[in-house]
Amino acid sequence: MIPPRTALTLALAVLIAAGPAAHAQQLLQGIAAVVNDEVISVYDLRTRLRMVISSSGLPAPAEVQERLAPQVLRDLIDEKLQIQESERQGITVTEADMDRARATLERQNNLPPGQLGAFLTARGIDESALESQITATIAWQKMIARRLAPQINIAREEVDETLRRIEAGAGRPEHLLAEILLPVSNPREAPQVQRAAARLVAQIRDGANFPALARSFSKAASAADGGDLGWVSQGQLEPELDAAVARLQPGAVTDPVATLGGYHVLLLRDRRLGKGIEAGPPATVTLHQVFLPLAATAGAAGVQAAADRLRQLTAGAASCAAMDAIGKRLGTAMSGSLGSIEEASLPPRIREVVSPLAAGTPSRPVRTEQGVVVLMVCDRSGGASREAARKKVRLMLVEKRANKAAQRLLLDLRRNAMVDVRL
Repeated sequence: MIPPRTALTLALAVLIAAGPAAHAQQLLQGIAAVVNDEVISVYDLRTRLRMVISSSGLPAPAEVQERLAPQVLRDLIDEKLQIQESERQGITVTEADMDRARATLERQNNLPPGQLGAFLTARGIDESALESQITATIAWQKMIARRLAPQINIAREEVDETLRRIEAGAGRPEHLLAEILLPVSNPREAPQVQRAAARLVAQIRDGANFPALARSFSKAASAADGGDLGWVSQGQLEPELDAAVARLQPGAVTDPVATLGGYHVLLLRDRRLGKGIEAGPPATVTLHQVFLPLAATAGAAGVQAAADRLRQLTAGAASCAAMDAIGKRLGTAMSGSLGSIEEASLPPRIREVVSPLAAGTPSRPVRTEQGVVVLMVCDRSGGASREAARKKVRLMLVEKRANKAAQRLLLDLRRNAMVDVRL
């Protein structure tokens, strides 16, 4: 008996070489798989293959299609399961949903409104292949939002702890990432999934379009956005993913990385220092300082004496004008206005002092490399209110947990489904 994977490769090779008459026959009779009594035709498989290859910029020889076919068929099976479960839960995809999705794709591809169909036709792609993929994506997203997310409770303490961790990460490295996730539902499938992930990495490094491959193959919630994860703080990912990203230069992709969820491929788009939680315009402060120079070699007693003197001088200051007058009396060149500065760009030691400081209040003395300073916030603008920041963090936690629940649900659907692969 021919092993199933070999049979699929041989069957696909025959289909690729088939002429018009054979093609017409396959349209009528070809069945690639049956999923709980619903058919995925060979035509469905061929059409999706053509769409994946065209959108991702991959070469189109028969061997490339043969290598991609098992993963594409797996994706079609998953989509069928997602649609079936969504329908069972009473989730429907409306024409308005489809119109919005088409408009989004047209914007992403710089197409005039209403030209998506012509764009696909020019590339020999049946529009129904894209519509079936869009339908599955929308149905599953609605399923997560309406059935899974409402069941998730996030404790106030968890929100506060996450917010503290994010704020503590301000000034530390952040990565602008995109991902492709190929889950492993059965340990015996792990080698096959790893090989599929490795093929995707090779194709990306050869110039294939990462967002297009993510939309076609990734099972993460980010797939609909081309795998976009946005800015991710160092330490926010699983340790093995963090370590892999730390070795990348912007524009590069990781090798497949195994986690409990499956195999991940990550694209590092950019890197920056973290700005903390952004639930509104960046927090900006206008600062004034009174500065007392002190040698870097000064001992603890000298530092304490300078700090005590500054504390006494600024104790009665209630405005930046008063701070300015104190600085002028001292005659130190570095006393005066520091202008408007984004809080996130301040050195960590200074930000720790400034962030909780009310406007018009002198800070405690702070040791710097050049001396000792007392700071005052003259004005503060932008930034999220504490409650807005907490709301954003809570939504982030709900989304993350709901997406994990959706992954577990899909694994259960696979295990319980009657799937008959005919190729």
